[in-house]
Amino acid sequence: MKKWITLALIALLPLAQAASADEGIFGEPLCFRGISAVFEFDGTVLPNGNFLLFGSTMSGNGLFGPQSAKETGFALCADAAGDVIWSYTCDEAESNYVLGAVPKGDGGAWLLYREYIEGKGLTHRLIDAQPDGAHVVHELGKDVTGMYPAGDGGMFVDATTWDNLPDGLLWSPQLSRLDADGNELWTRAFEAYPYHGMFSHFTPHGDGYRAIGVEESQGPIRRAFIAEFDAHGNLLDVYKTDGDTRTYFSDIAWLPDGGLVAAGYEMIGSEMQGRMWRFGADGSIVFKKEYYPSAQQTNFFAVASVGDAVFAINGFDNLRTFCVDRIEPDGSISVSYPYTGNLYPAGEFEFVRILEKDGRLYIALCAAEAKAQGAESLYIIPLDL
Repeated sequence: MKKWITLALIALLPLAQAASADEGIFGEPLCFRGISAVFEFDGTVLPNGNFLLFGSTMSGNGLFGPQSAKETGFALCADAAGDVIWSYTCDEAESNYVLGAVPKGDGGAWLLYREYIEGKGLTHRLIDAQPDGAHVVHELGKDVTGMYPAGDGGMFVDATTWDNLPDGLLWSPQLSRLDADGNELWTRAFEAYPYHGMFSHFTPHGDGYRAIGVEESQGPIRRAFIAEFDAHGNLLDVYKTDGDTRTYFSDIAWLPDGGLVAAGYEMIGSEMQGRMWRFGADGSIVFKKEYYPSAQQTNFFAVASVGDAVFAINGFDNLRTFCVDRIEPDGSISVSYPYTGNLYPAGEFEFVRILEKDGRLYIALCAAEAKAQGAESLYIIPLDL
């Protein structure tokens, strides 16, 4: 099979820790300068403590080659000191992305790769990335939008299909379950309305799974919802947010009691207002809270739970500064830790994530040093809570 994918093995740097540590809970940041102009990214902490980061960038700056005018998918594995163990990129297509990554027990990862080639359209592939190379395992013949771990070494692949209708496109989500070798076990298709959009953030729940999704309708209403599936991918129930505005979930955290906390925002006119929702184990809304109403353009970027404690990253002042808040069971903020270091977030919720491993939290974000705004890089900031 042709190995058209480039896997770079980098053992040169420890990566420079250029950003200064903030006093309090914020540890010394790890800086990945080879990744800037990031469009979207995500990551996880592996069982051995290494970091797995993936997404799409327009800049190589040495790690992935020279500056590029096209979107380039990337994935990298780095140890706790910031040394890159392996990295992956492909620059043959006009634009390409790594939409998802699922860790493997052998130190590699499954990567969900999308590329666009003029005249050929979109292609999606499942890639087995290893420290010593990478190869395509499957071509996925559908419009895939995400991939998530299933908890047993396998994965979920989310996709959409559409039909051309006189008044526009009719979108329908699909969900596929793959085993630990990347083989498809089953695929489920769901009705086009009201479950327009994509599922994401899959997690085991009881004998099945829960995920988040989007309900679309004509006009201004767009509501995020929680979807519950059985072990075979059949949709059992949907738990919706309330109100008649456009709501978005940036992130969710599952709680020990079977409920969850969803962080995001609600569009009030043309402005974003940060919101937090807590759902009970039965799907009922326990609370919906607004935070920092006087701040301009607030949004909860990400949320994570450590036991019964919930921590959220809130962006405000046009999403260019942030703090870490501890959210109590009633939705109140018991303590807030403002970040006063010299990192300047990119300003979109796609660019901030919380990673968790054995109760330790890390902020992963795309940011610039305040003294050199525009020269963005990926950073990981450990939290001492």
